[in-house]
Amino acid sequence: MMTSPALYGAVEAGSTKFVVAIADGRGQILAQERFATTDPRTTLAAMIDFLRQRAGIAGSFAAIGVACFGPIELDRSSARYGFIGSTPKAGWSGTDIAGVLAREFSCPIGFDTDTNAAALAEHRWGAARGLNPVGGDRLAAAHRRGRRRHESKALAAAGA
Repeated sequence: MMTSPALYGAVEAGSTKFVVAIADGRGQILAQERFATTDPRTTLAAMIDFLRQRAGIAGSFAAIGVACFGPIELDRSSARYGFIGSTPKAGWSGTDIAGVLAREFSCPIGFDTDTNAAALAEHRWGAARGLNPVGGDRLAAAHRRGRRRHESKALAAAGA
């Protein structure tokens, strides 16, 4: 029985543009599309359409990662996890991003701020590759274990 290679969805949900991509397990981008951030209904529909079309061709997603403009709710225990908070971007306050993707694709959704995602990408693939991130070794270990901490108290406890 032959298995398909793992596919990952990636969404940069910016306040002026969305960039949506499909990548393989090595991080190689297989398909990408950019479009203007308009209203939530139109923009999220374009995001889902792109991901659905590509998933239909290549297979289902192992996970989808989202880097989103904010403010956003990052507390996984909150009923509003994955939502955009009170933002000056007209029409976007209270928009559920992570939940829309989870319901549509039934796979794990990673959700973080656009600035945190950019720092993580630089650490993994960019100019900061191989360097200890701000906060030292314990924070780097927490990132590797998937236990990122967003609250200042947690960062202080981690030695940041």
